[in-house]
Amino acid sequence: MAHPATTPRRRHASPVQKGCIAMVLLALVVLVGLSVFIFWLAVKPKELRYSIKDASIHVHNNTKEDIYANFNFTLLAYNPNGRISVYHDKFKIIVSSEYQTMFIDNVNIYPFYQPRRNVTDLHFVVKDFVFHGAEKPSRYAIFEVKVSEKIRLKVGVFKYHQTFRILCSDLMVPLSSSGGFQSVLCDRDL
Repeated sequence: MAHPATTPRRRHASPVQKGCIAMVLLALVVLVGLSVFIFWLAVKPKELRYSIKDASIHVHNNTKEDIYANFNFTLLAYNPNGRISVYHDKFKIIVSSEYQTMFIDNVNIYPFYQPRRNVTDLHFVVKDFVFHGAEKPSRYAIFEVKVSEKIRLKVGVFKYHQTFRILCSDLMVPLSSSGGFQSVLCDRDL
């Protein structure tokens, strides 16, 4: 007599096996979270700070209708971190007044390394900025500076690539050398 063909039965995980799998996954999540927390406590990351320390306008041609000038400014980069150093790789700068925007393509800052707890001065020049007739400022020119830079953050042997966008607004730059410039803190532009 022939036996009827039996179909193979699927084995289902027992409740004990499901509980073990859940416990292992929970332990992994807790372990990863704990290691991230310990790393954060050890490194104590702080945000990089930027400010415009000095700005000036050097007028080189003043006609009845237009003012042609060079705009100089010093950007202060401050790394307050004790365990994180920064590689500044590439800069893009946009300087704009109320009526004109200039994109500085060929920034004369080469990539550089900024060690921990360091302040670095970066000097930029915008050549031939033009103020046209109606927009000619009398005493102060108001600018906005946007800086986009590619950086690498280094913690030990690990490096993390990031693009920073910095916005420095309401720069009141005196047209004459007698007026003083007050430094302006920059915000991180998200």
